[in-house]
Amino acid sequence: EVEKTEAKAAETLAQIEKAKDLRQKALQDHAYNANVEKFTKEAKAASDFEDFEKSYDPETYSWEDAVSEALRKYGTEQSSTANNLISALLDATGAMTGGDEAKSANAEHAAAQLEQFKNFYFDETARSTLTDEEKKILAYYESTNPEKAKEFYKALEPFLHDRSYHIEQQKIAEKASESFLSGLATNAASVVMNLGSGLGYIEQVAKAITGDKAQELGLKNRGNLTTIGETVDTIRGTTSQNILNMLGDGFWGNTANFGYQALMSTVDNFALSALTMSLGGLGKGANAAEKLANGLKRAENINLAIMGSQAASRAMSAAIERGTDPMRAVFVGFGAGATEFLTEKIGLDNLISSLTKSENAFITILKQAAAEGGEEVLSSVGNTVIEYMVDPEHTTIITRARELLLEGESFEEAMSQALSENLQETVESGIVGAMSGGM
Repeated sequence: EVEKTEAKAAETLAQIEKAKDLRQKALQDHAYNANVEKFTKEAKAASDFEDFEKSYDPETYSWEDAVSEALRKYGTEQSSTANNLISALLDATGAMTGGDEAKSANAEHAAAQLEQFKNFYFDETARSTLTDEEKKILAYYESTNPEKAKEFYKALEPFLHDRSYHIEQQKIAEKASESFLSGLATNAASVVMNLGSGLGYIEQVAKAITGDKAQELGLKNRGNLTTIGETVDTIRGTTSQNILNMLGDGFWGNTANFGYQALMSTVDNFALSALTMSLGGLGKGANAAEKLANGLKRAENINLAIMGSQAASRAMSAAIERGTDPMRAVFVGFGAGATEFLTEKIGLDNLISSLTKSENAFITILKQAAAEGGEEVLSSVGNTVIEYMVDPEHTTIITRARELLLEGESFEEAMSQALSENLQETVESGIVGAMSGGM
């Protein structure tokens, strides 16, 4: 009876967690229906929609057709929209066919007006993600009421950007897997992109403070600064998976994967140090090592601030994806950034100290490896504690346990495995940090 009761309780917990996981999707669907569906209903209720639907051909529809239809529709009316379109069309045509001086003088402005009507959509890739139904409704408004078309597209925009974001990330992952040279190029690009990934935290904080609806709903936008860090993670996550696929998830595969991650971490640190030191140059010293050490010391706070912002951006983005409220996620990001700042200082101070001392190179490598490995472990543990303090319902561990519950595991098994995986990731980050420090 006890076992039956426990099994029933586990099933109930799984159902609860499934409901939580579906909540964000439900919120997105609700927002879509509230903001977009009203335009669809209004269009279908119009007296001329049925005639439009009969003549509408999605294969041949283009913006030029919309302009022609708008001119035909509004040509006999005293509509400001119609007059602007007609004026723009005539002025642009006049300029192209060598019209009079007045039209030529105004041609640039007129052409810009026409171009604005053609490209009032922010993102062509986003527009390409329109469903057949959305295309039809947009085409209807374009041909009957261009201003309404803009309103409809504005309501659609956050959802289209989210769709195009995922398409873009998929393309990047495919590019990273295309060939050895392609993978090399994308990973090299990720080093440059990573330098600016911390800017995403500033943007996310601003959105959280202003109550950005797309952020609250977990909708992505490939035009956001946050995408920089997410693209870096896509490239490197794909490369790691490619290594495991090629060598297997055993000793050689994991060793190669650790080596890859350590190499990228080392290159990131070199790139960041080169960037910050290029602003101030090497420091003073009797030899190259002392000059390098003094240069690193002078740029230390800038280095640490950039590293902290990178960690903050990734942590906040991940927290929002797990379901944490954006304002709470601000503190998750801040905590992660502060932890990164403090722990990275351990490794950097140790490196600066080693450069100014005349000691055995092997001892120096061991000390730096221990410092870097230790800081990664401390950072990982610190982030776990911060997640729990800010939002215990949406920590990395709890989110993973939910996934395991939905796969049919009992509550005890799910929590045990989630904790075990988190511990394993902490140890792995320590190993990668030690390898990076040794390099």
